[in-house]
Amino acid sequence: MKAVILCAGKGTRISSFFNGPKCLIPINGTPLLVHNIRLLEKCSVTEAIIVSSQGMLPLLKQTVEQYGTTIPVRHAVQRIRLGTAHGLSKAEPFLGREPFFYLVGDNFTGFALSLLMKARRKEDADAVIALKAVADPSRFGSAEVRGRTVLRLAEKSSRPPSNLSFTSMAVFRPSIFDAIRATPKNPRAGEYFLTDSINVLIAGGGKVIYVPVTTWRLNINTPQEYETAERFARRLKKTGKR
Repeated sequence: MKAVILCAGKGTRISSFFNGPKCLIPINGTPLLVHNIRLLEKCSVTEAIIVSSQGMLPLLKQTVEQYGTTIPVRHAVQRIRLGTAHGLSKAEPFLGREPFFYLVGDNFTGFALSLLMKARRKEDADAVIALKAVADPSRFGSAEVRGRTVLRLAEKSSRPPSNLSFTSMAVFRPSIFDAIRATPKNPRAGEYFLTDSINVLIAGGGKVIYVPVTTWRLNINTPQEYETAERFARRLKKTGKR
């Protein structure tokens, strides 16, 4: 089984405390990207495809080589940043016809990704996404659900359908790429959002379910969130438990 990690963000929101792409923020001395690769190493992943901009490519390659990995890593280039669905589409030539993990390089979490694959196999779903209850779902993509079935996603809506936020962790069948090709550009942002592609998948009869994230998950945008991540990392190093 393969995995895709999106790492095309420039890190403009974190420029006040870190000069570089967000996926390379050092958490307890280890870049976020490396933390995410190590999560995948626990899931018998056979290959990871990192999607980045052309300018970031040398730095990400150097980072992977410096820290090492037990799984092969390949790189795909998103030459123009046109959103998460567009970024994921750049990995399609590297993937076969089997389900694959999807995540973003700037997540920091203790979530066990293997739970997504277990749920996909049990339910024979086209997609399994990880959702976490949050205080302010308008900051994220949020989900309308019935039981464990996802009915639709709303991207950073002022009227979110629930407090369940999409954590940018998922397992997809390759049918997601057909949905991406049918996804219109988001009129507000001028980009192709993966949340919209998931809605296209659902509208076409695809089965999308979710797994709840009951442990910590951080998307680091402020110095305070960075300090929180450092605390979690120190606890992880001390106890070995996520």
